[in-house]
Amino acid sequence: MLKYRRIYELDDELYDFHLRQKQYYLLEGTVPTKEYLIEQMDNPEGFDEKEHYIKKIYYNEKMVALIDYQIGYRFSMKHDNSCLWIGLFLVDESWQRKGIGKEIMEFMIDEYKETCSTVQLACIKENLKGLCFWEKLGFKEIDVKRCGNLEVRVLEKRI
Repeated sequence: MLKYRRIYELDDELYDFHLRQKQYYLLEGTVPTKEYLIEQMDNPEGFDEKEHYIKKIYYNEKMVALIDYQIGYRFSMKHDNSCLWIGLFLVDESWQRKGIGKEIMEFMIDEYKETCSTVQLACIKENLKGLCFWEKLGFKEIDVKRCGNLEVRVLEKRI
């Protein structure tokens, strides 16, 4: 059974988790320094921090995933209370392809289906494993954009 714990700041466990996600940060072209991670944990500017969630996800007391999401944020920095934006979703590389990512997303959709009608996210274009994962869950591409130096596919699912 998975356990979810909301967090508000970077700690050693979370930092170590990020350092283990070598494939993701290789795609992103970033070294996950503590300073970088703290900056990435910030709430999107102009959006309610009470509706910004960062959760560590545990299986048998071991951190196996991380999800960072915002209620009320829609692609292109638009306010929309019926939308849930996934800013970051990482399943530990050693736990991928075991059904944990799917289980987490099914839980998230079930938890928010009464208040949100849409889930959106951006996935790095070269992240083929990630794109395959999201497409299997029923997400559809709605746009392709640049985010800094990366090209990302914006994906959406109606719930």
